[in-house]
Amino acid sequence: MRERHLVGWMRATAPALAADALHELIDRAGKKDSAAQAAMLSLVHLRRYEEELGYDCLATIYAHADDRGYADVKQLLHTGVAKRTLPRDGSPENEFLERTLGERKGLAMSTNRDIMDRLMRDRHPEVIRILLQNPRLIERDVVRIAAMRPAEARVLETIVESHKWIARYAVKKAIVCNPYTPTNISSSLIGFLLVSDMRTVADMATLADGLRDAARKRVKALYRHSETTVILPNKRIQS
Repeated sequence: MRERHLVGWMRATAPALAADALHELIDRAGKKDSAAQAAMLSLVHLRRYEEELGYDCLATIYAHADDRGYADVKQLLHTGVAKRTLPRDGSPENEFLERTLGERKGLAMSTNRDIMDRLMRDRHPEVIRILLQNPRLIERDVVRIAAMRPAEARVLETIVESHKWIARYAVKKAIVCNPYTPTNISSSLIGFLLVSDMRTVADMATLADGLRDAARKRVKALYRHSETTVILPNKRIQS
């Protein structure tokens, strides 16, 4: 319901105002405002509604964000390729490659741990979608899938589309830190990370420069708005 409301709001709101509001929303989410973070979690799924929103709507909001220098909004709305992508000549080896897609989808609900472990490497999003619904799957398994490299972008998007699993902090972190994750998705999730993990993202050369810059800015913003004294290497900052 929150996603539908957000889409309706974006369609009905003047593009310039929408750009301003999204920028404010991202800023508040980065400062750990719980309501803003809940809204940001809905924005993670924005790609589901691209056809409904329409190219012109998104492009106009993007243009206003560009005029205002809102790099965070631009990253959010960008159709975004990942920092790294799979080569066109194929995906990583699939241990069940000789099985048909239908067979692998059926096996995704297996209670056999060995089969589940093998299917975690499957590159087809429909297989992973079913596997994510397997009651035997645990958080550690999903983190393993989310952190796998190289990775198919649609597989990572499938994890993000799972409300059950994307609510887990460790899964969000693995998605953000994977250089094969489309940048618009990483940008939607970065505000959920702890400061220490944002620092890690900022220092990861494998990630997109825009995402690393966003992490640095959010760390600084959190320190500026902190009500306590924060100790940094060789520097003491008093709020």
